[in-house]
Amino acid sequence: MAGRTQGRESGFTAIELMVVIGIIIIIAALTIPTIAGLMRSTRLASSTNTCAAMIRTARALAIASSEIYCFELDDSGDPALVGVYDDFAAPPTYPKGRPNSEARLESDIAVSSPDGARLEFQPDGSARLDGQTVPIATYTVELAEEGGRTRRIRVKGLTGMVSITASGE
Repeated sequence: MAGRTQGRESGFTAIELMVVIGIIIIIAALTIPTIAGLMRSTRLASSTNTCAAMIRTARALAIASSEIYCFELDDSGDPALVGVYDDFAAPPTYPKGRPNSEARLESDIAVSSPDGARLEFQPDGSARLDGQTVPIATYTVELAEEGGRTRRIRVKGLTGMVSITASGE
């Protein structure tokens, strides 16, 4: 048998392949909870930013048009609905006013406001609760996700300025 060499053929054995697959499974098992937590955190941040943007839009429209505009929070459904409505001459088909902008928040995000569901922005940019004649000190919207993380949106009544704070992260 001249010209023929004896030796092993190159390739992987079944044991080597099983070890590599086992390592991949262990790494996947360790990273999946982290990825799920990041997705929940992203949904919370997205809902918070959407809600804050609606509040800022209501204020900007009130200042630009010299009319009252309202931010309204409807947490009766899942997902919750936030919207910006004008507050003048609402026909009966629009009990809240004419919708200028509405958005649904992410599912599984709990939204609440201890100050009430409706916030009115005056032409000077100040914020009042529905039907009140003086600006409020602070209006708060709280958003929470299942893991215990929360974000709060605060609106200063006199200036209408919006700030976001996070907790439980």
